[in-house]
Amino acid sequence: MPIRYVVAVVLVSAIVGMLFTGIGHVDGKNSRNAMETEVDAIESAAVSLMEDEELPPPGQAGPKRVLTITFPDGSLGYESVEEFTITRIDQNQSRVEYQLESGVTHQRFVSAPIVDKDGDVQFELEGTGDGTEVMLTLEPDSNGDPVVYIQIA
Repeated sequence: MPIRYVVAVVLVSAIVGMLFTGIGHVDGKNSRNAMETEVDAIESAAVSLMEDEELPPPGQAGPKRVLTITFPDGSLGYESVEEFTITRIDQNQSRVEYQLESGVTHQRFVSAPIVDKDGDVQFELEGTGDGTEVMLTLEPDSNGDPVVYIQIA
């Protein structure tokens, strides 16, 4: 009889251990899917500005797009986002990089040159859960080339 109880306890412990491992994996996948949706929205707006709009005449404001970006907040089923940056790589593309709570870093390239409102090649955004409004604006850079400026709205 006692051997049955020992075997039952061991089996229950193993099942619970596998369950928690599976939950951690699902949290990471859910967070990555949520972040890819946010990156898609940024890319869509930036590419739309570059392809569908014209640079404004000097002294006039450029065309804009306003987005609400919401990062996973670490609630049940999601890992929080620790870091989020957009870095201009060259005249035609930028790299979006984000790090999840688990330490895993993901990156993706966007087909538009995105810089922060001061013209710096890197834009950082913090915050989780609550949506953050960002504004993307098409303007010429110091060389007169079109770039998408991003800032918190």
